[in-house]
Amino acid sequence: MYKVCFADDEPIVCQVMANIVDWDRLSYRITGTASDGQEALELYERTKPDLMIMDIKMPGMDGLECMRRIREKDKRVHIILLTAVDSFESAQRALNLGANGYLLKPVNRAEINRLVEKLTVERAARGDGERDSLSRRLSRELRSLCTAGEGAVDFDWDSSALAQGNDGLLDLFCHPGPQQAKEEFSTESERLVKFLDGLGIRTDGMWQEPGHVLLAASSLPERLHTAIASYLSRLPGGAVWLVYQLSGPAGPFGAERLAHMLRLNRTDSFYGTETSSRMFLTGEEGKPELSQTEADAVVFRLLREAETDPLDRFLDGLLREAAARLVSPHRLQSLCCDLVLKLQSQMGQIGFFGEEAGGEINPESFFACKTAQELRRCTLSAAKRLLYGVRQQEDYSRNRAIILKANAFTLEHYTDPSFSLEETAKFVGLSKNYFTRFYSRETGIGFWAYVTRLRIDKAKLLLETSSLPMAEICARVGYDDVSYFSHRFKSLEGMSPRKFRETCHSGR
Repeated sequence: MYKVCFADDEPIVCQVMANIVDWDRLSYRITGTASDGQEALELYERTKPDLMIMDIKMPGMDGLECMRRIREKDKRVHIILLTAVDSFESAQRALNLGANGYLLKPVNRAEINRLVEKLTVERAARGDGERDSLSRRLSRELRSLCTAGEGAVDFDWDSSALAQGNDGLLDLFCHPGPQQAKEEFSTESERLVKFLDGLGIRTDGMWQEPGHVLLAASSLPERLHTAIASYLSRLPGGAVWLVYQLSGPAGPFGAERLAHMLRLNRTDSFYGTETSSRMFLTGEEGKPELSQTEADAVVFRLLREAETDPLDRFLDGLLREAAARLVSPHRLQSLCCDLVLKLQSQMGQIGFFGEEAGGEINPESFFACKTAQELRRCTLSAAKRLLYGVRQQEDYSRNRAIILKANAFTLEHYTDPSFSLEETAKFVGLSKNYFTRFYSRETGIGFWAYVTRLRIDKAKLLLETSSLPMAEICARVGYDDVSYFSHRFKSLEGMSPRKFRETCHSGR
C-alpha cells in the first residue's frame, strides 16, 4: 500500500481530504496529519509518505518552504499544494519548486480524484522498475549480511541501499511443525508479506533460505514484532516462529555490527521452543563451560549404566546453559558429536563390540540439526543405537554384562595407582575371590592382565604422540614407580619405553 498524509492549519480541511478520495480503492493508507509546516516536515521524516497534500499558507513554516526542504532530500514523493488564492505567480513558484499538483480551495472532488489517480498511475509505472532495482540491491545486501560469518560483507556499505535508505529489518526463523513440510515455508513467508502489506508496510527487499527470511521495510512500528508473532502463531501446521525486529533505519549500525546482530539472532533462534518475538539482539556469543573431565564423566556413567538416562540429564542442563549464554550452534554441535564419538571409542576399548561393530556415527547428522531440541534428539538417538545395540548381540548375557561393567569401571579409574581388584569386584557386586575366577573364565585372561594391557596401550599412545617426560607418562597411566612401569612395559612390548619412543620418532 501507498502512504498519504495531509497538512493544513484548518482541521476540517484534513477531514475533507480524508473523505473526498477513495483512498482504499487506490491502495493508500492515511499515515497522519499536521497543522503547520514544521509538523508537516516532521511527519514526512517519521512516515516517509508516497503522497503529501498540504496548504501553502500555514503558520510558521509555510507549505512552499516545507516542500523545498523535502525536495532537497527526496525527489520521489508526490506533493499536491492547496491554496485559497488564485494566483498565477504562486502556482508558477509551486511548480518550479517541485509540486506535482496545485489545487484551489475549496477542492473540487472530481479534480482531486483525477490528479491523485494520475499520480498513482505514474508512481506505479515508475515505481515498478525502481522498486525492482531497489529490491534486487537490498536482497543482495541482506544475503551478504547473513552469510558474512566473521568476515566482511561483499559490497560497499557506504554506497549501499541499506546505508542510504531508511529501512528497518525483520529477521524471522521458522522451525516446522511435526506434520509440516519445509517446502511450506515459502508459502508462509509470502503470507507474511501480504500481512505486512495489509498493515500498510511495504517490503522493499527480502532474502530467504529454508526456515529463515530477512525483510527490509520502512516505517516499522516499534512493537510490530509482537503483532507478527501473534499472527504467525495462528497459522496452521504447528510451526515455531522466532521474530526479531530492528525498528529504526539499519544504516547507522554499519555492516559489521548488523552482521554480528544477525548471527546472534540466528543463535538465539536455534534454542527457541515456542513462537516468540523481540528486538534485535546485541552482545557476544558465549562458549560452553564443559571441561574434558565433565565429558569423560558423562561417558563413564553411560558405560557403567548402559542406559542413556545420564546423557538425557546432562543434555538438559547443557542446553539450558548454552541458551542462556548464546553458545553458537556449531560449538554445541561439535561438543555433542565429540561426546558420542568418544562413547563409541571407549565402548570398543572395553569390549562392547569389535572395531567393525557398533554402527556408523555420521558427524554430518549433528551439524545438520537446525534446533537445539533436534540436536538433543540426534545425540540421544546415536547413544541409544550404540548402547542398545550391544543387547542385540548373540553373545550378550548377564555374565557378559558384568564383564563390560567391570571394564567400564577400570577405564574410569586405571589412572589411579591405588586402583584395586577389590573395589572393582565390589562395584559389580561380587566377592574378590569369585570375581577373580569369574573374570578369567569369561575373558580368558586375568583381571590384572587386562588392567596392565590397558595401561601400557595408553602409555604407548602418549609416547608416540607427545614429548611428555617419562615420569609424567608413568603417572598418567596409573604407575607411581618409573622403574616398575619400565619393567612392565618391556615385558609386554619387548623394549623399554624410551626405545619405543625412539623407534616411533625415527620412522617419521
